[in-house]
Amino acid sequence: MKGRISLLVENGLTGLVLVVAILFLFLNARIALWVAAGIPVAMMATLGIMWLMGESINMISMFALIMMLGVIVDDAIVVGEHTATRQSMGDSPDDAAVNGATTMLAPIFAASLTTIAAFLPILLVSDVLGQIMGTLPVVVVAVVIASLIECFLVLPGHLSHALGSRPGWSWWRVVIVAGVPAFFLSALVAQPDISVPPYLDIVDDPLRSLRDTTGVFVFEMIVVSVCFVMALALESLLMALRRKKQRQENPDRPSWFRRGFDTGFNWVRDYPFRAFVAVAVHWRYATLAVAIAAMVLAVGLVRGGRVGFTFFPSPEAENLTASIFFHAGIPETEAIAGIGRIEQALKDAEAGLTRDNGETLVEATYATLGRAGNNRGDNVANITVQLSRSEDRTVRTPDIVRAWREAIPSIPGTSRIAVAERRGGPPGRDLDVRLTGASLQDLKAAAEELQEELSAFPGTSAVEDDLPYGKPELLVELTPRGRALGFTVESAARQIRNAFEGNIARRFAEGDEEVAVRVKQVFDADGTAALRQLSVRTPAGEFVPLTEVVDLTDAQGFSVILRRDGGTVVSVVADVDSTITSNNQIIAELSAEFLPALTQKYGLEYSFAGRAEEQSNAFSDLLTGVMMAVAGIYIILAAIFGSYSRPIVVMSIIPFGIVGAIVGHYLMGFNLTILSMIGLLGLAGILVNNSIILVARFEERLSLGEALDTAAIGSSCDRLRAVLLTSMTTIGGLLPLMFETSLQAQFLLPMAITIVFGLATATALVLVLVPALVMIGDDIGRVIFLSRRRQEHPGPGDGRSITPAE
Repeated sequence: MKGRISLLVENGLTGLVLVVAILFLFLNARIALWVAAGIPVAMMATLGIMWLMGESINMISMFALIMMLGVIVDDAIVVGEHTATRQSMGDSPDDAAVNGATTMLAPIFAASLTTIAAFLPILLVSDVLGQIMGTLPVVVVAVVIASLIECFLVLPGHLSHALGSRPGWSWWRVVIVAGVPAFFLSALVAQPDISVPPYLDIVDDPLRSLRDTTGVFVFEMIVVSVCFVMALALESLLMALRRKKQRQENPDRPSWFRRGFDTGFNWVRDYPFRAFVAVAVHWRYATLAVAIAAMVLAVGLVRGGRVGFTFFPSPEAENLTASIFFHAGIPETEAIAGIGRIEQALKDAEAGLTRDNGETLVEATYATLGRAGNNRGDNVANITVQLSRSEDRTVRTPDIVRAWREAIPSIPGTSRIAVAERRGGPPGRDLDVRLTGASLQDLKAAAEELQEELSAFPGTSAVEDDLPYGKPELLVELTPRGRALGFTVESAARQIRNAFEGNIARRFAEGDEEVAVRVKQVFDADGTAALRQLSVRTPAGEFVPLTEVVDLTDAQGFSVILRRDGGTVVSVVADVDSTITSNNQIIAELSAEFLPALTQKYGLEYSFAGRAEEQSNAFSDLLTGVMMAVAGIYIILAAIFGSYSRPIVVMSIIPFGIVGAIVGHYLMGFNLTILSMIGLLGLAGILVNNSIILVARFEERLSLGEALDTAAIGSSCDRLRAVLLTSMTTIGGLLPLMFETSLQAQFLLPMAITIVFGLATATALVLVLVPALVMIGDDIGRVIFLSRRRQEHPGPGDGRSITPAE
């Protein structure tokens, strides 16, 4: 777990660097600095809120923090960009900061509420998956709250100071610049050498040698002094650059890079981009048709099998288990010897895979006799194997499983050996078919047929059931003579039990103890021969041989019989290799022909449990969550815009995020997962934010008296920088994780792919499709209002002469 979290921390730091670089690329250096400074402030506040909510640091919470890296700065970007715009229009720094914050208060607050409304329904997901993913919305809510506080209560003061003052010498800056690296270096050397990442050895090794040579106190003084001198030198250099700039004729003139970048960006925005948006607005129905065609193509990739679906992609397993089923009655020494041969097969498989190159695959093994999963009995055993960390070996776990199966010899006395991986995530096996509603013999026969059918599917392994055979037993069935004599099966069985186990004839007290006198019959023979010599008493008081009352039939018993809701149930389970097939495909094929024929043959009922049951429950909960999220977002937008139609335009961008998500999975070679679906739910809130920013600017332009098409085109151009920034920062925060090759992070990648590709695709559509949809909405409105006017004024028939102006 520590290695997994360290992996996410490294990716998060890389994403943070990308986010800050994007900020400095698009924004004024002072604005970008204070926007970036808000990231650690908001993160610390988020951790505080998480602590108050009782959350912990785990893989899901770390992923949520990485995902929200860009979202943290989104609000600050909008406020900072609008503050700079207000200052360029002539506002003083204080007025620009206040106006920038107050003007964007409503859209930012709406965007934050829609983000919360999109993520909160994830809490509706139940079962184990809900426990795993429940941390995600909590972290998102904490980040949104911290971002709002930093954006409206802290950032405006910083922007006002940064834009209005002439920065001079700052001892606070010197202390901070010197203190941060000094604290980091001291803490680094204080850590055990084994816990230091390899890429820091170039810094850690010389410092560790210096500390060993000089001592701890002298070492700390040297580190602090060097960092302080470097901070003084850096502050002196910045001071010299400021004085040189102030001596220029126009000290407020931006740098050559800022001038060149802004000139190029403005040209792209005002000419090619404006022309492209104008074409999209004027040919709005063609634009909508192209967007719908892209959605149909994306859905076709899924329906056509180009992009598959896997419920939960667990990290690569580091534990194996072998369930061993011996024939009933096997001597214990032979069972132990068989377990030893299976363990030796594992060692042989390890040697064959590593080819004596020194690599360790198996850390430890542990064997138990008498228990294997839910099965109990002297004829079952289990071997648990602890593998080395997946990052420390070149041989993958499925290859180890395959090699172990092939190396297991034919062992006398064993009926079946099932080797499987023990994976994380929701409990249960990939395939779990429950059979019920028939006799034990029929259930076992049906389970064996089902196991043969499952074993025939490519990619299935570790097929077994939970109704293992036990010791032989005798079945007692009443004969016609026994029934005529007044016996029942219960009365005959009670006399048999009393004869062999004894019956309490009398109880008496002896001191403080109660003594029970138990009477048992003594038999000359053993086993079934003694049973056949037994005589039983009829209700009339006569004794007759047991063999005349009941028929005794030899049968194979079972060591464990499981019941659910009062009925006997047998589960047949299997693992599925997702690279070859999927459990959904196998379930569909079984349900088509085999299982209906099986139920008709044995008169039983079947149901799917395990991950199939978890998947069904998760999709049901997600559907409810989607409905609640859509309703919540619509209510919030309707309240903000004061309109019933504007929210529909804003929310129309949500379905098109699916296009980017599906195409992203196709390009990256990943299957869709339940985490992809949850990512789509959260993506809806992030997508709406960009649409809100654009539509809010559109409403502002309309209020200034601009024509509808001019306002639609102009609002897209005005918000190009803000929309690109908010999207690129979110994408930049997740980009390093999306290209992570670590096996332990693979199960998180589908969610990262969903957000990155979905946001990238939908951003382009926001800037082009939303203006077109605004115009389409106006066209529909004009048709509706025109029909209403015609109904109110039917024309010449009412005796009035209506002019076109009326």
